Amino acid sequence: MDNSDFRSMMEQYNQELLRMQQRAEAPPPAPTVQPVPSPTTPTAFTAPLKVRVTSANGAVPIPDALVIVTREENGETIVEGSRITNSSGLTESILLPAVDPTLTLQPGNNIPRIVYEVTVAAPDHYRARLSDVPLYGGIPTELPVSLIPLPEFDNDPEQEIQYTTPPINL
Repeated sequence: MDNSDFRSMMEQYNQELLRMQQRAEAPPPAPTVQPVPSPTTPTAFTAPLKVRVTSANGAVPIPDALVIVTREENGETIVEGSRITNSSGLTESILLPAVDPTLTLQPGNNIPRIVYEVTVAAPDHYRARLSDVPLYGGIPTELPVSLIPLPEFDNDPEQEIQYTTPPINL
């Protein structure tokens, strides 16, 4: 891949992130009455997610970092929420659909999963994208993300590091 292809790909990625952020910041539609899902469906449960963004292996909090949480459904990317970190590098909670945690107690590998992708961007740092982040109903999660500073003379905000959460052996 030559440099122009890479820059073109990164420009497309940035445009998509901007569109996702704009959709996340759009005012919510008027509430509608929907039937309550049964307790065995994954959407009947929720879990709060906070993201703690730091540098230097957790030693330095990064304020004003943009955190975007998405998930895939039927081949479409759904923006679940976006937050900006506070002076301690922590976001406010994002309440997300999750799986019934009692289903993890059943034997076998067919545990239903709802997984999320978390993208974190901060000035002068490589962007991080964490894939396959699972949540289980009623269990608060604080996801630690340690960003790597860009080299002193390379302030290219297009650069990204991707992490994939390994499968959880329950």
